[in-house]
Amino acid sequence: NSSFSIFGINILLTEEGIKNWREVIGAINAFLHICKGDISGEAAALKEWERLFHEQKQLEQMKFKFSEKVDSESLVTDACASLLFDEDMRTVLSLSSTYGDFNPASFREFLACFDIRKVRVSVMTKLEEVEAGLESTASGTCSSQLGEKREGRTVKMTQKREEWFDATYSERALVEEEYTYWESDHF
Repeated sequence: NSSFSIFGINILLTEEGIKNWREVIGAINAFLHICKGDISGEAAALKEWERLFHEQKQLEQMKFKFSEKVDSESLVTDACASLLFDEDMRTVLSLSSTYGDFNPASFREFLACFDIRKVRVSVMTKLEEVEAGLESTASGTCSSQLGEKREGRTVKMTQKREEWFDATYSERALVEEEYTYWESDHF
């Protein structure tokens, strides 16, 4: 399913940031590449990730221990969701705040999944300049914030209307030039 994800990054950008959304994605990809490289063989880097894991684990334990009272509907909903992952009724209320042990092999496998070619990008804006850079024109020219115009290439855009809020939106596949740019040493 192309809508499934286990990890997401949401970033609020200024108007200038939205106009340069491709640069932002490139910078994120470069950072994830650094993170992946950090654990490739260096024991010290892996120890730092383990330290951060245990720090987060302690924060979650404190958050659970000192959490405020929640309404019963939220409590039941969260408990039912937790039961999908753990059938132990003794831990069902604390499951969202419970961390296991740090597993270096699993962590390496997790980081290996970060691949720019497996990304789904959503750019939400009312800025017409950015929208123009995302859409293809009738002549088959696609304006790109990569600093070039790709003549003769039609980037398939689909104009759609959301049924509940009557909002219009466009959708297109990422193109090879974008992947190549993000994978470059530019960042």
